[in-house]
Amino acid sequence: MPRIRTQPTLLRVAVAAASLLLFVVAARAEESAGKALLERLKNLQREADDGGLASAIDEVPSVYKSEGAAPVQAKLRGALGKIAKDKKLDSARSAAVRALCELDDAKNAWKEMSKLLPSPKVAEGSGLDLEVVRAAGQLAQSKAAKPLLELVKKGKDPKLAAAAARALGGFTADVKGRVKILEELVSLGKRLRPGQSTDKAAGSAATERWAAVGPAITEGLNELTGRSEKDFEAWEALVEEHKRNLKGLFPET
Repeated sequence: MPRIRTQPTLLRVAVAAASLLLFVVAARAEESAGKALLERLKNLQREADDGGLASAIDEVPSVYKSEGAAPVQAKLRGALGKIAKDKKLDSARSAAVRALCELDDAKNAWKEMSKLLPSPKVAEGSGLDLEVVRAAGQLAQSKAAKPLLELVKKGKDPKLAAAAARALGGFTADVKGRVKILEELVSLGKRLRPGQSTDKAAGSAATERWAAVGPAITEGLNELTGRSEKDFEAWEALVEEHKRNLKGLFPET
């Protein structure tokens, strides 16, 4: 004989079906909200409405993180990247950089942020350039370490080089890469410190650059390791002392 379902069993099936239906309806609503926001971002950018666009961008992280937004997440990230590059805009560009950091999706956000990172050849970085460098430290993706170190090493603008050194302090959670970052920062500090050239003009430029970059390297190293060394010389001595076990300079994870 076929088994007859009892009333409690039928009730459980009905409740499960209703819950699934509600989930699907909610997901579709969230997807629709994502699409609507994406269209609004495009229209506001087309109109160069800087203030309106900045306000709309503030809505992106919460919409992006909703369960039903997955189908439009890539497009939302791309829209933020395009806005951040748009030189006709002002506050909206900064809002886009901030929003990328607030998506709770660092790996994919870095793909857009990497396109915004200033070149070491930039002679005088903008406020947005500085924001992007700081954001790279917040996202702290392993692929960001190399261009940040390159900016410390070769950056023509001391402010950008210093910002890159501080940004590298955000890589504490990168257990595989943080020792290498520490070694590279200390090595760069030794090379960038004044006194490495007999050319007086070069020496003057090096002194000016070191005044900005030297303390920033110390700050970056301190944040990276959770320590509080007073200056680069202290770090130099510490690394020499622990050269056989640099991992020991980091907090346990």
